[in-house]
Amino acid sequence: MTKSRPVPKTTYEPSREQVELEKIREDNHQRGLNKLDQTRTLHYHFMKTEKSSKNQNKLTKIVEERDKTLQFDHFRANPPPKTQVSFFFLFINS
Repeated sequence: MTKSRPVPKTTYEPSREQVELEKIREDNHQRGLNKLDQTRTLHYHFMKTEKSSKNQNKLTKIVEERDKTLQFDHFRANPPPKTQVSFFFLFINS
């Protein structure tokens, strides 16, 4: 009986392409984490942008127009109910 050939080492090792892809993925992940850390360290006022006065005027007009079109159940609120004071309460305060 003849001896069988040993199994090649490449059978148990990942291919070169898989190793390269994994390295690229890890690099991209690290870059993403670094970018995230940089954006978290920025001050809030750098990220906040102010709108132009023309844009602010348009927005206030839109809000005012929407406020005018709002309709509430005003018939239920007019006239407001009168508060009744109990006789016992008036007697104690006198």
